[in-house]
Amino acid sequence: MSHTAFEITTVASKCKNVQSLACWKNYLMVGCSDGTLHLYQTANANNSTEYNLMRTIPKFSRQKKAIVQLQVVEKWSMLLCLSDSYVCLHDLASFNFIKKMRTTKYCNTFCIHEDEGMLCCSVNKQLIIFKWDGHQFLDYNELDLPSNAKTISFLGPTRLCVGFRREYDLLDVETGDILRELVRTGKSEKPVLTTVKAPESWLPIYNQSNNNNNNDINNNNNDRRSTYKKNNRYAAPGELLVSKDSWGIFFGQDGNASRNTSEFVQWTNCPISCMTAFPYLVSITPDAIEVHHIGTLRCAQLLTMNNANCLICSPATRTINNNNNNNNNSTSQSNVSVPLPRVFVSTSNSVHMLTMTPIDDQLNAL
Repeated sequence: MSHTAFEITTVASKCKNVQSLACWKNYLMVGCSDGTLHLYQTANANNSTEYNLMRTIPKFSRQKKAIVQLQVVEKWSMLLCLSDSYVCLHDLASFNFIKKMRTTKYCNTFCIHEDEGMLCCSVNKQLIIFKWDGHQFLDYNELDLPSNAKTISFLGPTRLCVGFRREYDLLDVETGDILRELVRTGKSEKPVLTTVKAPESWLPIYNQSNNNNNNDINNNNNDRRSTYKKNNRYAAPGELLVSKDSWGIFFGQDGNASRNTSEFVQWTNCPISCMTAFPYLVSITPDAIEVHHIGTLRCAQLLTMNNANCLICSPATRTINNNNNNNNNSTSQSNVSVPLPRVFVSTSNSVHMLTMTPIDDQLNAL
């Protein structure tokens, strides 16, 4: 049964050829096909749904080429940009250009492992890996591939999942050896992969919430909430979700299937992109935004949207007041800070924001 898991609002409606999105604190960055970067800002990153255009940088891509990918790396104080087949470095505070990484020529996608300071770039039939030393990127390793990688993701500091046109493989970062062939991509030959894990603060918050609300939540709701206390599969490093045509299949970080064969995501069409907005998976297909519950895998919400091309998720924090209705004593009240993510979706000429409905309001539907 579907319900309102997210409320959708329009952030920008007159963009020109949107190619990529990124967000950081109360900023939303929109990369366009002509190399322009638009910066939108909201007064309050936690509560406001109104974003205003703060700044436009016409030549963010110096060659006026499409900004294909944007990645904020707060720990490195850096914004990474893929444009004109190069990865370029920009200062996160000022957005000023720092450097073009010459050895990334012909790069088609990249991924990072922020905690380990690792950057992996797909260049032709190679993966080029760099290590951030606090001042610059140092060459770390080069791995040869059987064909061009379409999508890549770190699975911890020692493994990479690589999506090729026809299959997904698990690779060793040091040797480049294929540790395991995961699954074929299917007839679509369009690999999509994402890491599924809960924010570190999620489970403790809900444990605390349960303790504070035992007297005013019925047993049925307590049973639903108790599932959040047993989500060991969602703890870091989490699961890996890969698409095979319109099916989503789950794997553990070791490459073994992490769920039963009857447990899979069923999309209405082949997904273009998928992100975790715990406790949901948010995906875009050619004609819709689909929201699936991570545990039950049921479709919780379906929003019609044609030609969506970008999808990103930004965690936000709001405060929920938990009050014990049977006891008005102030000690029975507590503020629980629950991470409610925001999801941004774009088409070629607009950007929209999905704001999660408070979990307490969704318990009956869940």
